[in-house]
Amino acid sequence: MNSTIVLYVHGFKSSSRANKSELTKQYIRDYEVDLAFDAMDLPNTVKAAFEEMSDMIEKYKNSGMKVTLIGSSMGGFLSMYLSAKYDIKAALINPCVYPWMFFNRVMGKQVNPYTGDEFEVTENHVAEARKIADSYELKMSNLALYLQRGDKVLDFSDSLALLGRSALVHVEDGGSHTFDNYDSCLPEIIRFLRS
Repeated sequence: MNSTIVLYVHGFKSSSRANKSELTKQYIRDYEVDLAFDAMDLPNTVKAAFEEMSDMIEKYKNSGMKVTLIGSSMGGFLSMYLSAKYDIKAALINPCVYPWMFFNRVMGKQVNPYTGDEFEVTENHVAEARKIADSYELKMSNLALYLQRGDKVLDFSDSLALLGRSALVHVEDGGSHTFDNYDSCLPEIIRFLRS
């Protein structure tokens, strides 16, 4: 059995089958034979997603595995604070560091294009995200930050201001919110998570 697992934490209105998740799974399968990989479809509310990821982490930790995270966008927010809660390493890809600001822009009815789930973003999402952020203190030595300045969904400067003292900071010009050429960063991401 592999002793280390990489858990992919997807973003808002995404899924375990997102492109970065698939690229990570394939990279580990092709090059990192002693690593395991897992991802799950998370609920649409921050609190429920955080709780389900906590359960998943505890399951793997209780089986004796070292758990690491890769979180994208809203999954980056979840990963920041899961990393703090469990003292584990996390790579954050264009993370949503202030989800309450993001939720204020997308209030109302939403549909997840991957799952077809319909849900509504409410003030409760804002309160849940703030409560998580207030509950844990980030440990920068456990974090790797990956940003592209061309992200049109989130302002990369917010992430850089909050997380600029992370153990590894990788900022590229151009790109997009999905993080173009993500696969080219995977060797460095995996090295960090394994270190």
